[in-house]
Amino acid sequence: MEWMAVWQFTFKPIPRPAPGASPEDLWARFGWEVQPIPESLLSRLCDLLPLKETYGTGDDVTLVYGEQSQNDIHVFYEDGRAVSFRLDLRNPDVPLLRAIVEATAAVDAVFVSSDERVCSRPSGMW
Repeated sequence: MEWMAVWQFTFKPIPRPAPGASPEDLWARFGWEVQPIPESLLSRLCDLLPLKETYGTGDDVTLVYGEQSQNDIHVFYEDGRAVSFRLDLRNPDVPLLRAIVEATAAVDAVFVSSDERVCSRPSGMW
């Protein structure tokens, strides 16, 4: 589990799972390891916040966009790819959240919370 400040909310986009999928298995069975993250999603997300840090080398790299103490987007390249968002709830950035929701909905993905048990549809939020 990823640790975060109490004012941050973490969630991840994953491909839309098959009907009847168990919420507990969403990340393990339907993560981006099964199918690649669409380049259109990555390019839209990476344009939302400035690249601040890069960790690792070769095929085991993490890119951090934004400030880790505020709003950020992590793109992990480890055994496939994963994306994680952390939003600062002390000062909600509604335009950023809207852009994340729109980019995720455009590739027909869903959101899973940091406990990887809650799944919600991004489409139709606005």
